[in-house]
Amino acid sequence: MRRAHICVLLLLAQVGLAQSNVYSLRIIGHTPFYERILFSKGHVLRSPSLRGVDDLKSTERYTGTNRIDQIFADPSRERKYGFYSSCLSEVPLAILSLRCPGDLLDMQQVRALLRDAVAIPRSDWTNHAPSGGDLRYVFSLVGTQGEEYVVDERSGAFCIVYFPDGSYRCVVGLGYSFVKEPQKEGAANGNRSVRLETSGTPPPTGPRQ
Repeated sequence: MRRAHICVLLLLAQVGLAQSNVYSLRIIGHTPFYERILFSKGHVLRSPSLRGVDDLKSTERYTGTNRIDQIFADPSRERKYGFYSSCLSEVPLAILSLRCPGDLLDMQQVRALLRDAVAIPRSDWTNHAPSGGDLRYVFSLVGTQGEEYVVDERSGAFCIVYFPDGSYRCVVGLGYSFVKEPQKEGAANGNRSVRLETSGTPPPTGPRQ
């Protein structure tokens, strides 16, 4: 009986953190590590031994937030293809070095973040992402030629991935009711291949001014 009471309290705590227009099907006991770093000290889902964003000093935070915020303000820079699929293949982790303020994440956790989330349209992201500019964690992945991939993580497994060419993707973890399932081709004849939903063409490979 006591265990059931604790579970109810945990569920109520999770609901209190969520926006009213977001319905999450994820089990709170499986909240990924990369989300727990955004919880404040003393939160029921954050272990006392776990460092989080609120442990960071101002000098440790990512210094380019103004730059990426300006990029995000331009809807034309959004990658408008490959929605509802992971963008892990677009970020060559094997040849990148992680620059992570406070060392709160490692490369394995970054891989899990990108692998277990899907790209969604910018309008869906802005309509459902939790509000609160303080609940963000920005880190970067840098290549040997200085190319930089930036990940701007928010609570609830929402993040924005910025690419070296000046484009970006809005990304969210699976389990939300507004996230569409990938469309299937050949549903009538049993073909299970997945077709990426496209609403545009890929951006040029060269640097964007």
